[in-house]
Amino acid sequence: MPYTPPDWTSRNGRSYRTITQFDRRHLGVLVLVIVLCGVLVVAVRSLPRSTAKAARKVAGAVLGVCSFAYYLWVLAPSRIVWDETAPFHITDILRVITPLALATSNPTASALSYYWGFLLNPMALLFPDMAYVLDRPRLQELAYWFFHTAAFVVPTVLTFALGYRPTWRDFRVTTAITLAWAAFATQVNRVTGGNYVFLSGYPRGWSILQLMGRWPYYIPVAAVGVIGGWAIMTWLWPHNRQPAAR
Repeated sequence: MPYTPPDWTSRNGRSYRTITQFDRRHLGVLVLVIVLCGVLVVAVRSLPRSTAKAARKVAGAVLGVCSFAYYLWVLAPSRIVWDETAPFHITDILRVITPLALATSNPTASALSYYWGFLLNPMALLFPDMAYVLDRPRLQELAYWFFHTAAFVVPTVLTFALGYRPTWRDFRVTTAITLAWAAFATQVNRVTGGNYVFLSGYPRGWSILQLMGRWPYYIPVAAVGVIGGWAIMTWLWPHNRQPAAR
């Protein structure tokens, strides 16, 4: 059943309507994500290696340009809402990390794309949380779905079509960066009054965090769950299950 959270009031005193969860548009996006993943994995696996490599770089560059243009629009001084659209959510960082991983094969970017894109980003797809604070709400929503879809599709293609495989080093680096960002976001929330990384309370709509207890108790529960999930996502690959040579 569709659910629209109550209007959200910013620290600037203005109230904004929020995105609807589980309506036909939302469910249509989820179906599109699944179809895109399947089609692109099959298509990329059928390409010659040199063509796939070139296509990967071009796609990464195009996605990077889209991210740059989006941030030019969102972060304009006359437009930014500091407790909503400042780039301090982990999925906001993915808008830079994802094209970098796609275009350059950078190990850290690839690891963040894999772990964040497969476990954290889907929460934004399954349980969207957004207030229409920008002057073009339809474009804002389109950008929301586009970048979160890309952040899931890209690691799917990198992993299942182009051969990316996470290592325990990737796991440790991602965990360290995530914990550092969470500490940073906590301070940002105190300054801006925002709820970045959802460390100051539940999202506005329904969220899986509501099954983990009240604030702030859900924070350590979620942290253990995420890190445990990443450990499983690392261990699942055969080369990570092989015993060390003696």
